[in-house]
Amino acid sequence: MSFQMSVIGKPAHVDFTAEVQSALPAFGSVLILDSDAVDGLQSHPTADDNQKLTNQIPRLVFIRNLNQPGANPWQVVIRARSKLPHHSAALQVPIGLGYSFKGLVDLVQSKAYFFHASNREKLVAELVPGYMEALVSEKRHELIKTVSEVDDKLAEAFNGDKPISAADLQEAICRATRARKFIPVFMGSTSGKEGVQLLLDGMRKYCSCPIEASNSDPIQSKNEEKDTLVALAFTLRRKYDVITYLRIYEGVLRKGDFLTNIKTGKTFKEE
Repeated sequence: MSFQMSVIGKPAHVDFTAEVQSALPAFGSVLILDSDAVDGLQSHPTADDNQKLTNQIPRLVFIRNLNQPGANPWQVVIRARSKLPHHSAALQVPIGLGYSFKGLVDLVQSKAYFFHASNREKLVAELVPGYMEALVSEKRHELIKTVSEVDDKLAEAFNGDKPISAADLQEAICRATRARKFIPVFMGSTSGKEGVQLLLDGMRKYCSCPIEASNSDPIQSKNEEKDTLVALAFTLRRKYDVITYLRIYEGVLRKGDFLTNIKTGKTFKEE
């Protein structure tokens, strides 16, 4: 089964707060808070998260640069818990750090993924290395405990000392993430794309489909004509110009169409 994802990116700087604010309503499924394993949780992700409190958007944290010297993802996880408004926990454990970073253990499935090929994008699933079993068990218990604090069904199993399968845990994380009570933490490296595929898989597993998201259609059309265009425009400023993007909810945009800004009432022609 294949999926198509549309990604909206923004410059990683607090000066672009206004642009982020204008783009937030267009996010239909998930917003990823980008953090650095070396420098820690930056001010701009937490500022973005405060803005999103009025937007019903599930969030994920992605800790990058695990392949850099001095990487400490657990310090970022600790800071995320103190800075972000919801429960959060890591869904992965890195296999090595810095120049030794070579894979990730999925805590939900209890499965290790090693990076292969020249671009390190190929994933090979293997058993969890023996020397990591104790750490993986500890972090998985921590994940289950954290999610159980915001999911009643998982809490019942956890407090009753019942066995919790991978499917049980995945469903609980999905419910808590979509309810915006829990923020899953993923790890990897954007420079080598390690872990990015697992992040995308996590978005598909744990976040709402855009048409199911509570902010999927913030604009309600009052025109009953089927071909009427209904879209949200938002801008991103670059060094020498401004780019305007559209998220189209209804209709089709054609060259030469006349568009009306519902906020100002002004009409203009699409060139």
